[in-house]
Amino acid sequence: MRVVCQTSFLSIPRIVLICGLVAVIGCGGSGAPIPKLAPVTGKVEFQGKPLEGASVSFSPEQAAETGSQRTSIGRTDENGVFTLMYNGDYEGAIIGTHIVRISKLEGTDEEPGGEMLQAKYNVQSTLTETVSADGLNDFFFELK
Repeated sequence: MRVVCQTSFLSIPRIVLICGLVAVIGCGGSGAPIPKLAPVTGKVEFQGKPLEGASVSFSPEQAAETGSQRTSIGRTDENGVFTLMYNGDYEGAIIGTHIVRISKLEGTDEEPGGEMLQAKYNVQSTLTETVSADGLNDFFFELK
């Protein structure tokens, strides 16, 4: 018995080449330039104690002026201290005025509960801060 092996159009080298091209094309950035950022750090306390595991976000108030609507996000450590990251890769936040949102879920990562903080600190936030290009952007939030 004779076995005939035919070469198909999608041979292994061609499949590897196609996958490589798709990866390179698909993983490219949006091409949008990174706006001017400034480092932002801070501390969050709740009822007089450091708030661990809270999410802190700074969203540009005037997105049209900055050219970006991207929010910078940080997470508080055991001392309530956070550092903001822009787009997950760059430290800081866009220069200008921001709406600040702070959220802390009750429960654990495996069994999360509801929001621990009042809506005025997150979904209906009344907190604002201004990130400056040449100043110290270290903010303190005392939540009650």
